[in-house]
Amino acid sequence: MGRNEVEVCVLQFADETLFMCEDFYNNIFSIKAILRGYEITSRLKINFHKSKLVGINVERSSLVFYASSLNCTLMRVPFKYLGVVVGGNPRKTSL
Repeated sequence: MGRNEVEVCVLQFADETLFMCEDFYNNIFSIKAILRGYEITSRLKINFHKSKLVGINVERSSLVFYASSLNCTLMRVPFKYLGVVVGGNPRKTSL
């Protein structure tokens, strides 16, 4: 995407969309541009208060900065998504 060829993976399930990218601010900026473009073309409003950001092997300070840039909240690992535990050690914890 874009002239810097930022690589962003997108997965969609029912009414949810997951964006995955590496830990760079340019990638977060690209995701914000994608979401803004979607709002403009679809005339639908994205509820960023319901949106969550989770980082794997990302410094907490970077996550806080990214979340404030996207106006969303942070989520901790492990978490459940579609009934499946993501992250963490399944032998130690259960959700």
